[in-house]
Amino acid sequence: MSAKLPESSYVSPGVLPKPEWLGRGFRLGVGIVFLLSAFSVARNFQSLVFSEPLAGSFGLWVLAPVLFWSMSEVIDLGLMVHWGRKAQLVVLILAAASIAIDYLFYRRFWAPPLGLLFCVWCLLIAIPLGLALVLAAIMGTPGCEMRTYAALLARLRGQSASEHYCPGGIDFIDRWQAQRGGRK
Repeated sequence: MSAKLPESSYVSPGVLPKPEWLGRGFRLGVGIVFLLSAFSVARNFQSLVFSEPLAGSFGLWVLAPVLFWSMSEVIDLGLMVHWGRKAQLVVLILAAASIAIDYLFYRRFWAPPLGLLFCVWCLLIAIPLGLALVLAAIMGTPGCEMRTYAALLARLRGQSASEHYCPGGIDFIDRWQAQRGGRK
């Protein structure tokens, strides 16, 4: 889980280095992976809800923790709210309740209540994150990709949006490339 981001993580436009080809390519690749994962969950929605897919699905074991770790930033920076870890706590409580219902009514760990919660939660986090990464690659949004939505809205209004240091660390590529090229 990531820590609550301080307000000082926001900076004026132009402070963070714009992503160059490597940063954009990385964002594009990761964004496509998230969108393909969301597409896979949507395509397999029925089987994920009504069967026990976790034991044999390496992709789900990788996707779920990454999405859970990213969740607070996706919500806080994407929606511009300050929930911190509250949404993660709610998801954990809902998951515990779903597992209890699964055991009570289905006598197994993974049954429709947990499967439905997982699928809906996965789609609600993976799609905005994947789209933000792809848009950040296209637009060259510096810093955190979840600020891409605010940057797009500001650009449409003829304004500039504040930037945010990337809590996931993707912007290390931008800083590294800028240092090698002699730019900021």
